[in-house]
Amino acid sequence: MNEQSNKARARTARFNAFNASVRIREDNSATRATYQAISEQILTAHQKREIKDGRKRAAGLAAVQRSGGSNLYVDSYLRHFVSEYNVRMFQGEGLHMPSSFNIMSSFIEPDEQAMVLKLLEQQENVMSFNRMLDRITDPSVDTSLSSAVADLDELTIYEINMLGGHAEFKIPGNEAHVFCGLAICREGSDVSLLGVFGRSNPTPNARRKDLSSARLNPEKGFLSAHMKDADFGDQPLFGDDSYLPIILMARVDVVSGAVQSRIVMEESKAAFNVFSDDPDDIAYILSSTNASSGTVDNILSKIDACSSLFEILFTAPSCLSLMDDDAVGVERHPTKLRLEPNGEDAKAAAALKVSDAPKYVRVNTLYDLGASDFPTYTIPASKLKIETAGHWRNLGFGQAGVDKVGNAVQGKTWVTTQKSWVEQSASSDNPYDRPSTIEPVAEESITGWIYVMRNAMHGKDIYKVGFTTKMVDERAAQLGNTSGQIDMFNVVQSWHVRAPRVIEHEVHELLKSFRLNSRRELFQLKYEKIREVIERVIFQASAELPDGTA
Repeated sequence: MNEQSNKARARTARFNAFNASVRIREDNSATRATYQAISEQILTAHQKREIKDGRKRAAGLAAVQRSGGSNLYVDSYLRHFVSEYNVRMFQGEGLHMPSSFNIMSSFIEPDEQAMVLKLLEQQENVMSFNRMLDRITDPSVDTSLSSAVADLDELTIYEINMLGGHAEFKIPGNEAHVFCGLAICREGSDVSLLGVFGRSNPTPNARRKDLSSARLNPEKGFLSAHMKDADFGDQPLFGDDSYLPIILMARVDVVSGAVQSRIVMEESKAAFNVFSDDPDDIAYILSSTNASSGTVDNILSKIDACSSLFEILFTAPSCLSLMDDDAVGVERHPTKLRLEPNGEDAKAAAALKVSDAPKYVRVNTLYDLGASDFPTYTIPASKLKIETAGHWRNLGFGQAGVDKVGNAVQGKTWVTTQKSWVEQSASSDNPYDRPSTIEPVAEESITGWIYVMRNAMHGKDIYKVGFTTKMVDERAAQLGNTSGQIDMFNVVQSWHVRAPRVIEHEVHELLKSFRLNSRRELFQLKYEKIREVIERVIFQASAELPDGTA
């Protein structure tokens, strides 16, 4: 059994404290005295002050979880789920989390002071759908999940959002579906994933879903109060009623290559309809008095029908390595706290430190410059095996469980069963109808090098023209190690400039008729012509820095 890191141990301790706090309920005999002391204010002045400050911080952090994000595809859903969990906690129902919590708990942690749930540190990335497909369908690239997560920091959320409008992201071979992005987080040998997809809706608003009679675990009776006047009509995908949202979640053991559980969630305006192959979910359904013999088969077939979507979910993380490319730019996306400074969430978050209530979020964006002449793609199988024998579950304060082979482990346990139910939205408001104004980091503040390189393995008069913010020799060495070339790149000439990405883009535009491949920065023409174009663009932009050429 792998020893936990200090970061993981600290997070486990916070979860233990959180689990203890949500057990303070009137109907819990073990904590009834504590519950009465708090509810009746039988507390010291210091305790009352601590509770008051804690509630204020909790309200502020909950507001940040709703409105402190980038407004990108994946971030919107991550915050939607965390807000749902916090609503249940504030209602005194923190013990009764939805199915998604078993997977989503990898993406969150409790605040040490206020015990409100919040997202772990995020690294947000954006790339084009074609760039992603080009990567995951390249037979020379290792797209395995174990390889993709090998260098990822533990307990950090990595997101990949598609660049542009979601209608462009139709999945080859499955054109009825679009892919908006995913989030991935590593927790020891386990990896949790969330994917945002859409399914075409040929008859928007032609029918209304009725989930009001859906099976609810008896412990989830509090949800029925929200269903009386709920609208179960179709939920548009980010405001587009021609697509319906589908959320996929999975937990994978990357050591064994086993998929421990899969969840498919179809969103309506008021709830999620949840399909899970977790054995506990199946066991609960089979124990229901109104379950028919074909209910489980229908659920499993629903999940299996999304197998091609799960393949994308399992292979797309390999694209994170593309974010080391020199073409990656950094943008600042304003949060709702910045866009709506007089809103209720901004007011609630005002009491927090600036670091806890960000007005802007940094987003790494991999731009596609030049033509988009991409081939036809075939999505490969991920080679993961489906294992429905169990999953990890967090335990309460001071509780010990066992791992997959029976060894004792603190704070969680390996189990083989769970439940299925309707997952109620925190609000009937559309959580995705948010203004978004992207503010690029000023290009003039970025300096770097425009370079021309030559590889001896290339044909006559073929040169690579690009930019880097590193030293040019370092970039040449990197290209020789990672580009699949059997010979090194040699630097022909370089220019130190302001806004190198902008300069490179203009040079590529002027040389596009000589470009050999739309996905590579190789051009075939006399070097003197390349140098003439580069120096003209630099001169016209007044971008040359004092140290000049190298």
